[in-house]
Amino acid sequence: MLPIGERTLDSDVLIDHLRGYRKYVGYISRYERGELKGYVSTITVAELLAAKRTREIAERRKVEKLLSLFTIVPVDISIATLAGELRRDYGLNLPDAIVAATAMSLGLVLVTRNIRHY
Repeated sequence: MLPIGERTLDSDVLIDHLRGYRKYVGYISRYERGELKGYVSTITVAELLAAKRTREIAERRKVEKLLSLFTIVPVDISIATLAGELRRDYGLNLPDAIVAATAMSLGLVLVTRNIRHY
């Protein structure tokens, strides 16, 4: 049984929130209020900080504040193994495979807008 109110979030959802898309701003506010508990992969952290906008201190702080709402999950050997198998068996690109493996290893639903990637 899945833990109620816990999710793993993909970077696209967080990026859409940072861009101010109403649907995602409202969704993320549920994490701010403590209604939901979220997790993100260290790959998601890298993807968010790879944006050129994060060179600006204000933008970087926005990203860091957003990430502080979530538990950051490092890539360990079990996640790496599962990610490799997902890439091999389903052709996912490696970052997506790692994010999916993170969700699977935690037994959580992956929240993403990019369903075709998975």
